[in-house]
Amino acid sequence: AVTQDPFIVYTSNIFAILGLRALYFALAAAMHRFKYLQYSLATILVLVGILLWQADAAERRRIESDALDAALRVAASVERELTGLRAALDVLSLSARLRSGDIEGFYEQAEALHELQGLVAILRDAEGRQVLSARRPFGTPLPDLRLDADRVALETGRAAVSGVYVSPVSNDLVFSVVRPVEVEGRGKMLLGLSLDAARLDPLFVEGDVPSSWTGAV
Repeated sequence: AVTQDPFIVYTSNIFAILGLRALYFALAAAMHRFKYLQYSLATILVLVGILLWQADAAERRRIESDALDAALRVAASVERELTGLRAALDVLSLSARLRSGDIEGFYEQAEALHELQGLVAILRDAEGRQVLSARRPFGTPLPDLRLDADRVALETGRAAVSGVYVSPVSNDLVFSVVRPVEVEGRGKMLLGLSLDAARLDPLFVEGDVPSSWTGAV
């Protein structure tokens, strides 16, 4: 039984001790009659130990199976989210304003995307110098930003996902999807969509991950 009542806790333990004390004196005189008591207790304890070990192993297998199922569900949700972000980035990279070198005109499109979907477009040169960020008004001086995904994107010519980093503009934990794009008069540049890392939190809820667990992507 489980209780938080101090009175029940103390009195039950006191009476249990008194009862065991009386039982001890009752059995002490008859101990010589129980010739096989030690062997019986040893056998029972071994059986109890085996049962506890089997129960622990079964519980461990259940938890591992639940964790694997949850990980697969979250992985599928994350992949679906990233696929949508790559598709959005591919469409954004086809902007005629961007490819023609009209950076200010492209900023208007990036700003509209930010307002509608919460996606932050960033444009940088191959050295990591930011040209625009939808988080700041056009023309605002921006800090350099070099991501681990830049090299992969430049080498493959395809979209790559960065790790989580602290945005030098907003100081929030974010991640980015980056891809190269040819801009007239500027050569190859890096176009990205930056998102708050908290955007992935609902995916753990969708994956039925218990709140007491710790997950990482």
